[in-house]
Amino acid sequence: MRIIKTAMAVTVSVLVANLLNLDSPFFAAVAAAITMQGNIVDSFSMGKYRILGTIMGAIFGFVGSYFAQGNPLVTGIGILIIIYVANYLEWNKSITISSVVFLSIMLNQDEATSVYYSLNRVIDTFMGITVAVIINFTIRPQYSRDKVYDYSEDLIKKYKEIIKMLILNKNNLSLSGITEELDELENEFPSIEKEERIPIHPGEEHCDEDIDFDDTKRLLHKLNWNVVLLVDMGSGYKLDEDNAKMLRKIYKINICPKEKLNTDDIVFNYHLKIALEIVSKLSERFKVEGN
Repeated sequence: MRIIKTAMAVTVSVLVANLLNLDSPFFAAVAAAITMQGNIVDSFSMGKYRILGTIMGAIFGFVGSYFAQGNPLVTGIGILIIIYVANYLEWNKSITISSVVFLSIMLNQDEATSVYYSLNRVIDTFMGITVAVIINFTIRPQYSRDKVYDYSEDLIKKYKEIIKMLILNKNNLSLSGITEELDELENEFPSIEKEERIPIHPGEEHCDEDIDFDDTKRLLHKLNWNVVLLVDMGSGYKLDEDNAKMLRKIYKINICPKEKLNTDDIVFNYHLKIALEIVSKLSERFKVEGN
């Protein structure tokens, strides 16, 4: 959907720019393409930095062109100042667009005045940002909260299956896909905090679910660590009574517990118990059913 909405945003931006006879549809289209992100929060954030960068680049470009338009030394000093100021204000994401707008004004050889050119860059960019945000917000909006919920639910199912395969003495189990999905999940967590700080709908699909996502993240990482250790150890270990009971509860698997366990059995049961407890807790939290 992000690909489709990006194409839509660019198309609408160019159409509107042409209808309004704006100076440069190019800047409107670029702004729309960059502002269109995978979720609402990132679109707002990118749009904010895009417009701030455009305004800063336009101001420095106007000042620089007023005194020495096209001068290589002044142009280089201007870029230096823009990067310094952006870093100082923590507008790192604005550096590229600020530099592009600054250069487009400093090196512009059209007859249009610097003031006119600077204002038009801001107008073009603002229009592209507005179009992208509206499209992203109204057409199947993506919220990190829903993504984290779906990722978590899917990971719980996969970890449950891995543990089940271990108990059934299946070897050569791989966690590569799960690890990648865990990384994707981790990337979405910061956006949840941002969603809670700005006045946008938190997502329709799971908006009524009271989920502690910070605790969920901690538990998933702990679960992953223990499952990785279990996979590395392999299968074929004797189980104690506590784990045998939990396996019956979670998987409906009946395994006779053993009383005499060696050191490796004890280590395996220790990590298995932690993994099963976390799986049980998260399955209840996310209403994950099945064995």
